[in-house]
Amino acid sequence: MYNIQKMFTSATLKLTAWYLMIVMIISLGFSGLLYITSLGEVSERFKNTETRLNETYPQFSSLDFDKFRELQVKEASEKLTTLLIYINLIILGIGGAASYLWARQTLRPIEEAHELQSRFTSDASHELRTPLAVMKTEIECILRDKTASKADYKETLTSQLEEVNRLATLSNLLLKIARLETEELTWGSVDIVETTKRAVQSFSIDQQKIIKVNQSAKKIILTRANSESITELIIILIDNALKYKSLNTNVEVTLKRAKGHVYCIVSNYGKGIKNEDISHIFQRFYQADKSRNKSINKGYGLGLSLAYEIVQLHHGEIFVKSVKNGKTSFIIKFS
Repeated sequence: MYNIQKMFTSATLKLTAWYLMIVMIISLGFSGLLYITSLGEVSERFKNTETRLNETYPQFSSLDFDKFRELQVKEASEKLTTLLIYINLIILGIGGAASYLWARQTLRPIEEAHELQSRFTSDASHELRTPLAVMKTEIECILRDKTASKADYKETLTSQLEEVNRLATLSNLLLKIARLETEELTWGSVDIVETTKRAVQSFSIDQQKIIKVNQSAKKIILTRANSESITELIIILIDNALKYKSLNTNVEVTLKRAKGHVYCIVSNYGKGIKNEDISHIFQRFYQADKSRNKSINKGYGLGLSLAYEIVQLHHGEIFVKSVKNGKTSFIIKFS
């Protein structure tokens, strides 16, 4: 990380130098042009003055105008040179500061992307390391146990299968996020009502019974959307609502069009989300309940991050409203 930081610092300084060099080349070129033009103008004016004096007052023709003109041009040259030096020094100072800011502004998106990628890689490695450590420990224990029975081996293998499934789920989530960031999606008109029905059907029969879909019309069309990613978005939000709802309560999905926007609202009733967590829940691997038992909820903190990416790709907005021990709603607004 230190070497990467040094690399960005070095790149910033190099880019600053390039920007400053360009600014100074323009400034010095303009200064040179101004110097030549100004001195030429001064010399020309003295020549014109000399001509008019000779024509109007012939008695001055004996004066040495050439020497006088040379002195005046030299004096003007010195004053103009001094002025241009000061101006270029000021431009050097201001240009240096501005160039550094431009360089930082240019590299900031790259640096932020790198930091995000590093954090993502670190978090992903941690999430992968945990189930692998569990699997390694269980396998070592069963191999060392010389009295282990067939039932013990079966129990261990069942546990290993659960961990493999968890790894597969994590890998799929990571792959979906990577594809969203790199692959070109197919866009077209999408009926969000039909898409929601398909999303609900992906859950078990028992879960489908507690998912209530309310719609303001038989068809609500998104004019430019990707059907697969919209389906994935709704599945993620419903799945999240199912995990954290209270017993004997339903998950509500409301679909409507209002004021030129399409809204999809997924709500449940449960413990709610703390205000300090709402601004972070769409970050990768973030989990509001740090003591949450993953073996129960199967959560990685990636689902809502993927949902956020999908909404952003569709130029939409996503909000969260939550009441403690009450209703929590994820509100998506599409233009």
